[in-house]
Amino acid sequence: MQTTFGRIVACSAISFLVLICVLPMCAQDQSSAVNSTDEKKQLASIAGTVVRQGTDEPLRKARVSLALKDQQGEKDFYAVTAADGKFVFDGLAPGAYELVVRHDGFVTKSYGEDSAGHESATLALGAGQKMEDLIFRLQKCAVITGRVVDEDGDPASGVEVAAVERKPYRGNDRSLQRGQAETNDLGEYRLFDLWPGRYYVCATPGYAMKSEARASDAASNSKGQSANRYAVTCYAGALDISRASAIELKGGDETPGIDITFLRNRTYKIRGTLTDLSGNGDAADYSVAALPTNGLTGQNSSSQGAVDPKDGSFEISNLTPGAYELTAFKFNSARLDQASTMVEIIDADLDSVKIVMKPGVNLRGRLVMEGKANVPPTLKISLEAKSQGPIDGHTARPKADGIFELANVHEATYAISARSECEECYLKSAKLNGVDLLEKGLQVAGAASAPLELVYSSRGGTVDGTVTKKDDLPAVGAMVVLLPDVAHREWAGRYTRGTTDQYGRFTIRGVAPGTYSAFAFKSAEDADDIEDAEFLKTIESQGKSVEIEEDGKQTVQLKVTVGSAGSSADQK
Repeated sequence: MQTTFGRIVACSAISFLVLICVLPMCAQDQSSAVNSTDEKKQLASIAGTVVRQGTDEPLRKARVSLALKDQQGEKDFYAVTAADGKFVFDGLAPGAYELVVRHDGFVTKSYGEDSAGHESATLALGAGQKMEDLIFRLQKCAVITGRVVDEDGDPASGVEVAAVERKPYRGNDRSLQRGQAETNDLGEYRLFDLWPGRYYVCATPGYAMKSEARASDAASNSKGQSANRYAVTCYAGALDISRASAIELKGGDETPGIDITFLRNRTYKIRGTLTDLSGNGDAADYSVAALPTNGLTGQNSSSQGAVDPKDGSFEISNLTPGAYELTAFKFNSARLDQASTMVEIIDADLDSVKIVMKPGVNLRGRLVMEGKANVPPTLKISLEAKSQGPIDGHTARPKADGIFELANVHEATYAISARSECEECYLKSAKLNGVDLLEKGLQVAGAASAPLELVYSSRGGTVDGTVTKKDDLPAVGAMVVLLPDVAHREWAGRYTRGTTDQYGRFTIRGVAPGTYSAFAFKSAEDADDIEDAEFLKTIESQGKSVEIEEDGKQTVQLKVTVGSAGSSADQK
């Protein structure tokens, strides 16, 4: 009896212990399940459909990419549409995203982009937000076709034909190549995947035509004459792109008959000498390149000439009239040295051009972190030459103690910058021998006797707000620019920018303390000319003054700026 009772007590005790152990586990499991459920409720999602513009026919195999940029870096997500054109992204953390849709033969489209291809908007997702039924209507790409012939009407094969856009940039026009193709044996070409826009079509002589020209050069040289070569020719019959005929393309347009007949142009030579004072010339190879300063303007692309190691002489042939950046390069196992000078060919060869290559210098310095305790691991210090030539930029990463070195920096005037993943950070101060480099720029003309002194602060200000159009509706994908005071416009790099989201809202962090004028443009392209003084005169009255202090925050409401050329005039 006693034994039986003891067994009953023992079994009860064991059951009680098991119950004590199991209950906390059940509670923990239940708590974990609740936490997991709460976390899932915080996740957002995006879903939509990709269709063909005009017919709304679903597009399969469209590539949809989603990018989240936060303090930890950039996270990318991808999806491909099914036969019904649908895509979905689940389990997304709250934040600002960029959404882009691509499909072969169609114009790439970003979220918030309008029918004219203006800049995209950020897509702001809140906790648990579900954005569904997004529709992306893709336009078919435009096509230009034609034929290229020589002066006798014979087909020119192996010729590169380019579709070129002309865009304003800092008061000047620059040529941007948007597509290219090579002619076949019949001289035919087809430029495809072109976005709607205004294009110029230019053809560059191919290898066969250049070979034929060498015989012409020999005959001209024997008579002491300049060569008369085939030159870059733009539609219709222009040696200079500024005098060419523009072609307006709409989405899906196929424009045939854009035929080009090559023209000839006088070509000239540049002769000169290179003097190398940089040192370390053992086993070095030298070359000199002539690069047209205005890009595709009827001139041939960059031409090169070898340097005679005996006396440093060089010669570059087959150059059409125009301005060039003449740059000498030295290559060896130790480093790359270079030197540049500007020249212009008018109607004769250039002789006795002199290039002097001086040694680069090593600039040492120390960066002090203000605010945060440690220097951000991704911090990069950069120098950017203000000349238009191909002077290399220079970068350095400071060590944990802030010490850094910029190696082999050549003579030029540079803007200095410091950037990292820290969104609140900005370059507060940069000095050399007491000179404020953020106001004067860094002039390199020999070795520096003192180190660079940089202060990098995490106490940058924040400017946020909204942008509306003329009709007071939100301006989606607008570009907001903070224009600094005059003292900090040229060298400080304080032109800070931000893009509005689907609600017309924007946030710009890491703003250096100071006084700014805030402008809002319909797109980033419309804001390109804001650093040009003449353009600024036409819009400065529309700017809104903003004063920022360290760790400060300002909120502004902006209207889309209307430029003198009417680039943002259509605000509806």
